[in-house]
Amino acid sequence: MKIFIIYVFSLLIINICKGQSNTILIRYDFTTITDSTDKSKKLFDNMNLVIWSDRTEYYSQSRNAGNRIKEKDKADGLTIQQMTARNALYMSLLEGSIIEREKANNIFTVSDRPSSVCYYYNEALSSKDFNWKLIPDTTTEYLGVKCKKAIGFFKGREYTAWYATTIPIDAGPYKFFGLPGLILAINDKDNFFTFIVTEINKDWSPDENYFIPYKNCVKVEKNELEDKRKMRLTEPAKFLRMEKGVTIKIKKDGQEIINPVVKPRRYNFLELVD
Repeated sequence: MKIFIIYVFSLLIINICKGQSNTILIRYDFTTITDSTDKSKKLFDNMNLVIWSDRTEYYSQSRNAGNRIKEKDKADGLTIQQMTARNALYMSLLEGSIIEREKANNIFTVSDRPSSVCYYYNEALSSKDFNWKLIPDTTTEYLGVKCKKAIGFFKGREYTAWYATTIPIDAGPYKFFGLPGLILAINDKDNFFTFIVTEINKDWSPDENYFIPYKNCVKVEKNELEDKRKMRLTEPAKFLRMEKGVTIKIKKDGQEIINPVVKPRRYNFLELVD
């Protein structure tokens, strides 16, 4: 019986990897601590990694669901006021970026919509950017798949990754890649960011969960988009003025206050350095 199970599993892996003819969907639970000074403040999201023969696509399942609702509301003719009232349905609490990677040259295209305007940048990476160190004698399992351990460094953080050599696909969540097997779990040393696989679908085809690309994106440098994301959190009034020309007015003690100072939100981005 054990031999039969191993045989069936081997056939499964062969079908996954052979010629990369099938499109594979990997789902991850993503947990992050948004305030590095308070580890009790955790947020959660479900992330999708779609692996095609020539590229990968990584995006938030909840943000994508919000985009679909928004597109339907537009098609149904909802007014701006009606859609503004439903804005909470469109937004994800976490990751709004769509990350696409061309396998041939490892060029990443990262697009995000911090406001009504979409921006994108291109970034070239290689496996050397992660400084992976393989630790083959340490193993664990995820979804019944045996994984080996690796330690890496990326953009100012140290990571522990668990990859499956039985699934020899060079890919992982976010921008992670460069290991001799699919990355099924990864977390940084401080446990601010954790990705854990929840599903491996070896014969997936686009359905209602497939992402809707952002439209009419403006190309910017990477640091420009990062600055916009930071300003949205730390200086929201200034961000609205710059992005939308919006002036915030409130009344306090009978007096009108224009562009009041808003308490900034803390942020904890995955990438500390460029």
